[in-house]
Parts: sequence; C-alpha cells; structure tokens
Amino acid sequence: MLHAGLVDEVREIFIPDADYTKGIRWSIGVPEMARYLRDENNIDGDDESKKMILQASISSIKRNTSLIQPKAPSPSPSL
Repeated sequence: MLHAGLVDEVREIFIPDADYTKGIRWSIGVPEMARYLRDENNIDGDDESKKMILQASISSIKRNTSLIQPKAPSPSPSL
C-alpha cells in the first residue's frame, strides 16, 4: 500500500482540519497518514523524527487493518 503511493495519495486530499471519520477520508490508512502529515509539517528538517512518525503511522495502519480482517474459520472436526 505504501509502495503504491499511499502517502502521496493522502497528501493530495490532506486538509489539516478536515474530519477524517467520514467519506473517502475514512478509507483504510487515510486517518493514520493524515496524522503523519499533520505531525510532519510541525517538524523542521529532522528526517529521523519524520521517519519515526511514519513508522508509527504504518504500525497503526497494520494494527487497525488486522482488526477488520475476517478471522479464518476454524477447521471442522473430522467425523
């Protein structure tokens, strides 16, 4: 998802004060990347801090995505 341009896609629709709980802004990964973009704007030139914030956003995306993935059904016992 990130390699396919998620950060750039969210950057295109990013509005700092927008409501990221509705519409297209509620898509998987968008609220987390919006948090990253908000924080990124507050850090001047510190690439290491930006990298840490991006990693935290990626971890949030993975955690939140795992919560919505359907669980694999348990195998039926053999009769």
